[in-house]
Amino acid sequence: NGRAPWAGLAGDNVMAALVAGDRVWIGSTESTWDQAAGRYSDGGLAVFDGESWTARTPANTGGPAKGLGSGSVSALAGGCSGELWVGTGNGWDYWGAGVDVLRPGASVHDRAADTWARHSYPRLASNSTTGIAMDCDAGRAWVTGEHHVTRGNPSTGGGGDRVGGGVAELDLASGTWTRHGKAEGFDSYSRDYITGEATSLAVAPDGTVWVGGYGTRELTT
Repeated sequence: NGRAPWAGLAGDNVMAALVAGDRVWIGSTESTWDQAAGRYSDGGLAVFDGESWTARTPANTGGPAKGLGSGSVSALAGGCSGELWVGTGNGWDYWGAGVDVLRPGASVHDRAADTWARHSYPRLASNSTTGIAMDCDAGRAWVTGEHHVTRGNPSTGGGGDRVGGGVAELDLASGTWTRHGKAEGFDSYSRDYITGEATSLAVAPDGTVWVGGYGTRELTT
């Protein structure tokens, strides 16, 4: 409603929140379509430090290729060396850009000092991220995703394919990703190019990774 203290959110449809020290990071998904501009007018990442808000969107972070890859932020996790892991995806249209890793500068409000790194499909199981969990003791990052829809030919307006989904595991030391889908025994709905539907995850103190899935491999619709 434009009133403090919530005027700094990137969007009202909040999908993720993370408290890191004296900062609160909040991810919102795209939901309001601006017909005149031909784009969504909301969605992205916002941070509050107790006094001020700063929002990050694809438009103000250097564009999707350089900064935040998608305006739909669906998952957040604190990294093992002070970085922020930002998962993007949208369960309404199944589009996203995977995971962006943000390292802010000295001031969290100075977007020009940010550095970004992108992880995306097919290294990830999907570009439509549903969860991120870090296991710093084991040197692992875990990312879950539902299938994503590849963008069709923009000149024809045709839709894309439904692909991917499942769990991806990153060895932080080597930078190597390993995917876990139906072929690796992950039990969830899968069909054709959809390799799994992982909806959430958490790492237990003993290192066990708990993954929430949608349906089973026997589910037909």
